[in-house]
Amino acid sequence: NAARRNLPTLAKTGSYYDREAKIPADVIKAIPAEVQLVYWDYYHEEQAFYREHIERHRAMGKEPVMASGVWTWGLPWHDMDHTRRTATPCVAACRERKVTELLFTMWGDDGAYCEFDSAMTGLAYVADLAYGCDTADDKNLARRFAAVCGADYHTIVDAAGLMSGSA
Repeated sequence: NAARRNLPTLAKTGSYYDREAKIPADVIKAIPAEVQLVYWDYYHEEQAFYREHIERHRAMGKEPVMASGVWTWGLPWHDMDHTRRTATPCVAACRERKVTELLFTMWGDDGAYCEFDSAMTGLAYVADLAYGCDTADDKNLARRFAAVCGADYHTIVDAAGLMSGSA
């Protein structure tokens, strides 16, 4: 809309993740006290990047809600490889910086053709991360997954690898 087109661009690159962007004090002051800010990030693979952006939100006087993703977009099956590469450093940074609210999204982009039940492995994985479980040895995760979902964790993860080409 016309009003939106007249807003100043705060990031020279136009990117939400622009490390050089500065939020003006008058913009920060205009955010109502009862509004929570959500730091959306599905893409970064470095814990340091998440740490920095968590602190950028806090510098605005807000405790961020972190939103990461269990990758259900772009493929017909959950993309476990992307989920692991992005959620693992995200959760580690949240734990280190003591972020108290963390959520994981699943999107239906590009025609919403992902078999969403395949994402249960990703949800189980990020739940273990969030609760501080050791995900390097996924025997316990596979056992819990079988008990809760009635399916074999490794079979579904292997199928995810076939879909993404990482198998």
